[in-house]
Amino acid sequence: MNDCQEKNCFFETQVIEIECNDNYISLRDLYEAACYTSPDYNCKLEYILLRAGFFDLSPVNLFEFHICSNHYELLTSVTRRQNCNICKLVFGQNRKSSTGGLRTVSKLIAMGLWSDHHLSTYDKTICATCRLKLEKQYNNDDIRKKCENIFKWLHDPMIVFTPEKTETTYNSSYYASSGLSDKKESFSHWLKEHGFNGRVQKTLSYDNLQYHSKTNLLNQIKHILLYIIEILAPNNIEEVWNDLIDIENEDKKNNYDRDHQIIMEALADAYSNSQHWSTKRQLLSIIAADLSFHSIAQYIPDITLWKFNEARRQAKLNGTVKMTFFKI
Repeated sequence: MNDCQEKNCFFETQVIEIECNDNYISLRDLYEAACYTSPDYNCKLEYILLRAGFFDLSPVNLFEFHICSNHYELLTSVTRRQNCNICKLVFGQNRKSSTGGLRTVSKLIAMGLWSDHHLSTYDKTICATCRLKLEKQYNNDDIRKKCENIFKWLHDPMIVFTPEKTETTYNSSYYASSGLSDKKESFSHWLKEHGFNGRVQKTLSYDNLQYHSKTNLLNQIKHILLYIIEILAPNNIEEVWNDLIDIENEDKKNNYDRDHQIIMEALADAYSNSQHWSTKRQLLSIIAADLSFHSIAQYIPDITLWKFNEARRQAKLNGTVKMTFFKI
């Protein structure tokens, strides 16, 4: 572990439950570190990537990156397993968490839940009832193949993204193939030279970011673009920005957002005032076919994956209802 303020934590935008500090561990060291052997992973780095929910990570030279000690402690610590973490999360908010037959969520189940719901659950606590249900659901060729192939590239000596575990292969030729990090450092240096003091963070998997992280990244990109416009066209910043952004499309988007909010709030009120699950399910079925679980949860916080899936099944039986947003 070392202190270096110029390094960035690879897990900063993926795991936002904790803030980074300035103590870093090289991912290369975690790749080589001795660890308990498991059918789920071949090295400590794989284990941490699974815990962090990097199920869609594309091949990249991880040896160039680091993890801060805060994220390392979070992703390697094991809490006391007293209750199932899956009962309420997947099968219903009102269901009491089970304490029977507690085990850890396997890679098979974690891969299935990630594929269906983008939930990071690997190594969390799961009871026997939930485990048997999910194993039955996900023990298929597609999920097993995904589990088999995930991170396979990490150990392939023919891929230049990651060197072999031999000291003789650690030379600059392996790092020359990955220009992304160098480009980012050069760009950051250029911005600093020209007086930009904001953050310059990058992500390797934008689609997998949580809503909050996506918003932060988009705001950062906007600030950088505006700063560049200020350098290149200091007397016409607003005009240049407006020419870059289609104002008409922005207005349509804003109208859509306002109408969307009105409709969703009305549905949420009707949902909360309904006494019977059949009525709640019917209301959810109006939107469940077109919106994601997380989008609905912003307006109906007590929705669960079980309720969401039941509403989607109801929507298929009824025929999906397309929500039309019009200008009010």
